[in-house]
Order: sequence, then structure tokens, then C-alpha cells
Amino acid sequence: MRQTCKTGLRTPILAFGLGAVLLSLTALGGSQTVPEAQGRLIDFGQYHFGAVPDEFVYNATGARGPVLTAGHPFWRIYTDAFAPSPKFVLIQASTLEKPDHYPIALLREFQAADVRLGVFVKLMGGVDASAGLLWRAQDKDNYYAALASARTGQVSALVMKHGQPLALASAPCPIQVEFERMAPSPTHGWYLLEVAAQGSRHTIWFQGQKLLEVDDATLGGKGQVGLITHADTVALFDNFAVETPASGASSRIQRAARYARCRPLHYRREFQGRGFGPSTRAVAQLDRKHRRFKR
Repeated sequence: MRQTCKTGLRTPILAFGLGAVLLSLTALGGSQTVPEAQGRLIDFGQYHFGAVPDEFVYNATGARGPVLTAGHPFWRIYTDAFAPSPKFVLIQASTLEKPDHYPIALLREFQAADVRLGVFVKLMGGVDASAGLLWRAQDKDNYYAALASARTGQVSALVMKHGQPLALASAPCPIQVEFERMAPSPTHGWYLLEVAAQGSRHTIWFQGQKLLEVDDATLGGKGQVGLITHADTVALFDNFAVETPASGASSRIQRAARYARCRPLHYRREFQGRGFGPSTRAVAQLDRKHRRFKR
């Protein structure tokens, strides 16, 4: 295994392809999809609060399986006024504090070996407080993952093999739980995590900086991609984008980042000063909403 860590070097954000298309999709709102060769963008704008997005299959690595509420694993639509594409986002809110517990959301109808993907993530709480991306998933127990952790202050790459995580590499990153701060951060807790996998090479970016480059051939075939948290982490996700190398030359995630800086101000005014932490009351409200609405 070969590992390269660069923590201070500014590098261009990934060349994902069809950036102009992404910008127009985001501006229209909703969950938009295009053929696999061109990739997919999901911004959760078409859903209502408390819904369970049907683009994903939900499960969990670990002996206990997924934590259920209202008959579903606890992935729901939530609100965040400062999200990259306000105001609806995806929350993972189960809080099972077990070290072998990894809640996952696998994207339907998309499989690839060489793939580029990215997501904006916001850590809301939890002792472990780590979340990120997974790729080349064969099932719930076999995949690669990149997790950004506020507890360790690192981005870590791992390969999950038969339900056992094997650490590949890690590098420092400036990530915090927003609701543990005395004052809001410039990003309001949102961070951009990106991954590119080609052959045995796996490259990870955080906030546009190349942090890790790892050589590992444990899983070489096609697999699903998706989102992941660890143990009792509560986390938000927005603007999940995935593409194959045939997609083009310009950056889909870069366009999403630019759009995020221009998000409508009225969302910020509407929710300014309100609490959106991962409280018991908020979790209970999601359950009540879920019972009222059908997907």
C-alpha cells in the first residue's frame, strides 16, 4: 500500500464533468438524475420534511443492523437554512454508540469501479462525529469509505472487508461540530468531501485540498456508491454528486460549491437564530412527520 498525504497544498477541485448541467439542475431544485455515463446529482429539494428519499437503499454494517424508526432506518429529509442548496438536506439520526456500527445509504441503479463522487457534509453531534462517502460497495459489509471525523480532526480512508474495517490512511483536516462552537463558522458547519477511484488508486479531497492518495486493490470490481456515518454520529448531507470518468472535463462539484456561495438570502433570514441541533425533540418531530406522510 502506498500513501501520500498533503495537508497544506491547495489543489484544484476534481474534474468531474458536466458542470454547467449541474448548475442548471441545482437551480431548478429537486432530485435530478441523468444516465450513468453522465453521473447523478441529488440535492433533496423535491422532498418534504421527514420523507425517506427513495434514491437510496438503507442499511448498516455491524452485528446489530440498521436502527429502525417508523419501520425504516433513520435517514430522513431535514432542514438547514445554510445548506449548499437550501433548505432540504438528508439527515442520518440514529445514535447507536457501538464501534462496529456504520449506517449506510447506497445509491440505487448506479454501479462503477472507476468513479468520482462528492458530497457536502455537516456533523451535528455524536461521540465519534464522523461521516463521509463510500464506493465500490459489493454489499453492506464490503466497500471503501472516506470518513471525516471531528473527534480525531482527520479524514480517514478504510476498506470494509466482511464487516471488518481496515484502516488505509489518514490525514489532518479542519472539521468541527457546528453546534459545539461559540460562534458560527464561515461555512456554517458544511464541508466538501470528494473521492476519485481509478484502478487501485483512491484519492481524497477535503474542502478542495488533496489530502490522501492510497493504493489498494482489495476491491477491484464495480460496486455501488453512497453515504456513511459511524456509531452515534448525527450528520447532514447535501448535493451528493457521482460520475464516471467518461462524464467530461469540468467540475460538477465545483459548480455546486459556487452555487452554494450564492444560495438565496431569504432562507438565511427565515431561519436565522433558530436551533437546528440534533435534539431529541427534532428527532421525535421527524418521526411524527414520517407517520403523517407517505413517500
